[in-house]
Amino acid sequence: MPQGSEALVTGGLNARASRGLSGANAELQEYINTIAMFPTIIRRAAQKGAEEIPFIYTNPYKAKRLWPPDFTKIHPKHQFRLERRFRRRSKLRWARPGWTKATKMVQFGSIVFVTVYGVLFLDWNTIGNPENPPFHTIRNWFFGLTGNIWGRGQVRRHDEPDDASPVSSSDS
Repeated sequence: MPQGSEALVTGGLNARASRGLSGANAELQEYINTIAMFPTIIRRAAQKGAEEIPFIYTNPYKAKRLWPPDFTKIHPKHQFRLERRFRRRSKLRWARPGWTKATKMVQFGSIVFVTVYGVLFLDWNTIGNPENPPFHTIRNWFFGLTGNIWGRGQVRRHDEPDDASPVSSSDS
């Protein structure tokens, strides 16, 4: 540190110490003076009264009416109109269409998953009649359609006998 700046720093402290302030108080006073050199908006607000600060209570957009109004002095029809307007505006303010749509999709997906799993894949043999489990016909139909989906052979369904086939007809 150069000698000139050291003299400035110690000179201020020595001058205060010579006026009767102790070393700790002198350093504190020096710190306060340093802060006072850079007044901030908060410090200005603390120093002045609220009525002297021009930017707190000035609003370029003045309200037309006092809000909230005194509902004891308002006609019930006008009170209802204000409540309806407030309700509509609050619904618009708090509407979350993306969140609502995502929630509905998750709920729908979970309902479909549980239903499909319960009908097609859940082991119902332990519940109820093991000879005739619930959803047996739906399972047979579904796995009949998809049973050989990855295989090489063709799947032929023989639901009804073909009347036009010459093999199935018998001439008696």
